[in-house]
Amino acid sequence: MFEVTCKECGKKYFSDKNSDGYCEVCRSCRIAKAKHKYYEKRKNDRKRVKGTLVKCEKCGTLFSPVNSAQTLCEKCQYIKEKEYKMTASNNYRKENNDVIQFKVKKGERDKLKSYAKENGMNVTELITAGISFLKAYNSLPLDKQKEIDEILNTYAPDNDDKKT
Repeated sequence: MFEVTCKECGKKYFSDKNSDGYCEVCRSCRIAKAKHKYYEKRKNDRKRVKGTLVKCEKCGTLFSPVNSAQTLCEKCQYIKEKEYKMTASNNYRKENNDVIQFKVKKGERDKLKSYAKENGMNVTELITAGISFLKAYNSLPLDKQKEIDEILNTYAPDNDDKKT
């Protein structure tokens, strides 16, 4: 514990830190004054009357605010909200997702999308399911793999592209 003298009232008090400058009473008064000063500043900023014309802070057009706190026109407010949502979405994706990009032949993209949709998935889920299937398939004994191959060849539609 350190014995410290208050910078405001000069009263001596004990503190855990040597750098403390104000006693409890003076500290709470300073905080209250700062909050009041901030409140007054914000109050003066909001003295606009509903229905009067105000200049938009972003584009400069005149508009009639819905409330006294509105500083942007509807168009700029919409753009600002859209940018905020996009930034939040992008940050979430960066933190929680990895990106893999690959190319497919012309027309294959639409086929993949429609096949995934038919099976109640999106393309990412389809590829993930295929990889999981392949992992499970590769861990099977060879005789089981051959059985699966025979079944797939029996029921798989003929692909004319591969016959050439």
